[in-house]
Amino acid sequence: MKTLYYFFIETPMLMIQYVLLWFTETRPLNLSKLSDISIDGISTSDYPDFCDAFISYATYKGKELTDAQYDEVNDNSDFIYEQVQISIYG
Repeated sequence: MKTLYYFFIETPMLMIQYVLLWFTETRPLNLSKLSDISIDGISTSDYPDFCDAFISYATYKGKELTDAQYDEVNDNSDFIYEQVQISIYG
């Protein structure tokens, strides 16, 4: 009986942990919370598209982005173009 009781107590906690892990890893980034953004690949030969530009460094809520987060951010070409414009023109 003790083992069965332990099983029912532990299972909901594990389920909550799995749900929280899934929820935090699948939510898209709020791009407005990115800071310390550095852009590389800006070339005048790409003007006005700057299609080779990419974000090489950024922080999200004070922590550096993971590789998956960099991929997510760099897939958003509109955001990158906006950041290039800010970088060039202030």
